[in-house]
Amino acid sequence: MIKKIIIPLLIICVFLYACKNDLFEVDLNQEQVTLLAPANNLTATNGDITFWWEEVEGAIKYNLQIASPDFNNIQQLELDITTSSNKHDYSLTPGIYEWRIKAENGSSETVYSTRTLIIDSSATGDKIPPAAPTLISPNDLDTSTSTAVLLVWNRDVSAIADSLYVFVTDTNTLVSGYPIYITDQNHSFNGDTITTYYWKLRSRDDAGNWSIFSSWRQFYIK
Repeated sequence: MIKKIIIPLLIICVFLYACKNDLFEVDLNQEQVTLLAPANNLTATNGDITFWWEEVEGAIKYNLQIASPDFNNIQQLELDITTSSNKHDYSLTPGIYEWRIKAENGSSETVYSTRTLIIDSSATGDKIPPAAPTLISPNDLDTSTSTAVLLVWNRDVSAIADSLYVFVTDTNTLVSGYPIYITDQNHSFNGDTITTYYWKLRSRDDAGNWSIFSSWRQFYIK
């Protein structure tokens, strides 16, 4: 009799565990997407823009909208897409725009996070990119016995943030979740595979100019 009761209970527990992500989704209603780039009220001379935002825990997709000149007085809805990525490349003609992002899952969504962007091909703003960041540690070809490796670098004084790329096994295969946009000058990397990793960065200034990439470094987790 006990066996007849336990077996169905075990089956139910396994089913609930397998479906927990669907049954118990994170409530996003009180969350907000943090926008990374472009900066608010940026005036860009080049209309090729990378829209970038932080991932929201529990979100499975993001809605990106771009309107001209703004969402209160829409003359044209330039873009309305849903993506699972946390960045999107898009080309805009000269004009004034508002762009906004919200995160969604199957049962809830955040409010929109909004910024203004101006494309002015005649603008004479800062077009000088920052110098490439300098990698500090770990040293090239270092070996770590820990899966947690602290990556440290210096950025140019004109830069405000960096894009960090980490590759696994070779310089073509990005680690899942990378590149990341980071305002600190260090990052704790957690490798889940015992292998060789490669990393590099490039810096961005407040005008939206990107530096060239730093040199490559590699380290091995054993």
